[in-house]
Amino acid sequence: MQGNLSHCDSELISRYYDGELGRVERSQVESHILVCSSCKKMLEDLKTISSQYGAHLARQPIGIDTRETEEHVLDRLRREETPWWAKVKETFLSKKILVSATATACVALLLITVLRVPVPDSPSAIVASVSGDVSSIIILEIPETRQTILWFNERPEGQSL
Repeated sequence: MQGNLSHCDSELISRYYDGELGRVERSQVESHILVCSSCKKMLEDLKTISSQYGAHLARQPIGIDTRETEEHVLDRLRREETPWWAKVKETFLSKKILVSATATACVALLLITVLRVPVPDSPSAIVASVSGDVSSIIILEIPETRQTILWFNERPEGQSL
């Protein structure tokens, strides 16, 4: 706004009434209100509305006793029993249970993966076998580890092959 206020502006009048204008604008609005009956009426209306609204807020609310209704609702809620399946669902689907169960499963999977003992995918191969009247020898080799096992079997006297 430049110079004197030459037109009516309801927002500016409202800001003037609320004390939101700077010194220069406030002075211009005050000068304008002195000569403009429309803006003077607008300011008076704002004062009337504000005082009526303030008086309405200052009145004591009508006393309504809500304690009886509140007790009735609370009693009804207390009487309604939660079904057993809902309690179980609530217990096992709670975040505490889900988080701990997930963490336990992850740790178990990690331990199984890390501590797994390697088991040969194929059976051992018999490299050689020699049988005699008294004993037998079997030579086994495990392909993955290249370990050799010698199996010696001795028969007690009197037993035959």
